[in-house]
Amino acid sequence: MINAFILELKEIRNSFFLFSLLTWIPLLSSIIVISIFYKGVATKLPIVVVDNDRSQLSREIIKNINSNQALHVEGIELDIKSASKLIRSSKVYAMVEIPAHFEKDTIQKKQPNITAFVNTQYILIGKMISAALSGTIRESSARVDFANNLINDGQTRSAIFLTAPINVQITPYFNTYKNYFLFLVSAILPTIWQILIVVALIVSFGKTFKEKKEDIFFKNRNIFAAVIGKTLPYTFAYMGWGIMFLLYMYGVQPWEFQGSFALTIFAMFLTLLAYEGVALSFFTINFHQTRALSLAAVYTAPAFAFLGITFPVSSMPEFAHIWHNLLPISHYLKLQISQASYGTPLYEVIPILKNLLYFLPVWFIVIFKIRRKV
Repeated sequence: MINAFILELKEIRNSFFLFSLLTWIPLLSSIIVISIFYKGVATKLPIVVVDNDRSQLSREIIKNINSNQALHVEGIELDIKSASKLIRSSKVYAMVEIPAHFEKDTIQKKQPNITAFVNTQYILIGKMISAALSGTIRESSARVDFANNLINDGQTRSAIFLTAPINVQITPYFNTYKNYFLFLVSAILPTIWQILIVVALIVSFGKTFKEKKEDIFFKNRNIFAAVIGKTLPYTFAYMGWGIMFLLYMYGVQPWEFQGSFALTIFAMFLTLLAYEGVALSFFTINFHQTRALSLAAVYTAPAFAFLGITFPVSSMPEFAHIWHNLLPISHYLKLQISQASYGTPLYEVIPILKNLLYFLPVWFIVIFKIRRKV
């Protein structure tokens, strides 16, 4: 095992690609992802307003919309046609139309409608703008109601009660920061991590067999010990990167980690072993590096879509359910989220750990195939 470990270290030192996969590629990938999402919360999303009333109340509505942190009124147009062009050109994401006689109809309690046209092709942006506009316009409407009630009743407390007889308090249960950095980056980094693990293992073993060096690594040795020794540099390196990613998210960043770091790192180790086994199983199908890398790309690259992070697993079709369960990273992220956000006790995450353990028998198939090959 030690000899195979030392030999593999020499191979890594002499291979720029292998060395890169273990060092600067994970670092650069994480820096790119972090730099994209570092703001965490989308702000000042551009919209346009068509003000057909040009009244004091309509200007007040526009001012309230612009004061919302999520929104920015890019301009005030005179007609819908010119505003629609801005949406179609993707210069703005939404258009708000304030009707003519808006202030007059409001004073006469005719309940005029403010119409918003939102480009929901950008699903997340559209959802954010819809929520921000709804909240802002409801708040503006409540202010008008309060002013009218105060004039009619003369009592502040009574005017407040008439304006909002039922109070609603909405408190975020998890991700109270409402931060997309926490939501997305904590899943994207492990997804990149699993791709690098599989690629590195396939390239390593592919290089060995392509250069006819299998005799150096495996002949006259315990095959199991030799395979483990050859994979150890990658195990150490990617465990190091995985722990660094975790410590960055919940150590450097200000977010609390509610559960057990030790349990999460143990699950990370099982996930790493699972992906190493999967990578070698792809390679030992026919000991062809290019074909194995093609299989790895199909298996790992779309993983983020099947994790259940951005789209609920319960709403996915049966095929997606199966694919979700075939990805070790799916089970790991369930455990990471359960520990980071919920502080779930050990007995509740044992089924997740069992799911990761189910991937480990593939190692015996890999050892058997390599033994037959050499």
